[in-house]
Amino acid sequence: MYGKEDPWVKPVWGLQVKQQVPEAPYYEVSPAGHCPHEVPEVCSSLLISLTALSVAHPIVDAVKMVFRLILV
Repeated sequence: MYGKEDPWVKPVWGLQVKQQVPEAPYYEVSPAGHCPHEVPEVCSSLLISLTALSVAHPIVDAVKMVFRLILV
């Protein structure tokens, strides 16, 4: 999840990861800068949807585990 208007961590970095792990989710949130949670209603729904993904990859599994802990 990247803020489309982030001046520090460019969304292109996330796209590079997406190219390496095509089944991994990638989201650009706009209008949002470095902290996509500036748009809480969008981020909340994206985080909840991430926990339902069936992507089998260690990084995705780790992220899903953290989100489950946060959302409980």
